[in-house]
Amino acid sequence: MKSRVLFLLIVMFLLAGCSQDKAITLKGNWIAEYADQKVQTNEELSQFNYLEVNSNSINMKNFIYQIHDNNSTRVFNDIDKEVKYELKEANQIEIGNKQYEIVIKKNTMIIKNENIEVHYIKEE
Repeated sequence: MKSRVLFLLIVMFLLAGCSQDKAITLKGNWIAEYADQKVQTNEELSQFNYLEVNSNSINMKNFIYQIHDNNSTRVFNDIDKEVKYELKEANQIEIGNKQYEIVIKKNTMIIKNENIEVHYIKEE
């Protein structure tokens, strides 16, 4: 009986540590590298190419690169949207009341559901 309780405590500790690591890795700025979306679907996530992820919210933005004299400058437009997010069990994230699967590594992230898949790289 004691070994079962100990085993369950160890599993709970490891799972809590994994989700905490994911939360720490998720924080920061992410640039959309590419996206794939089903035809005739409307996913808000596809309208933005830059995510600023904080403790409990994501500020979604859009930018373009302007090139002048062989120098590129990132220029953000005036449209941005802040949404709440929550990391769920396993590899799930809720962004603005929509469920997505999330695969996150140190510098790459994939957010997807049945309509969209977006690949991000973390800004250094």
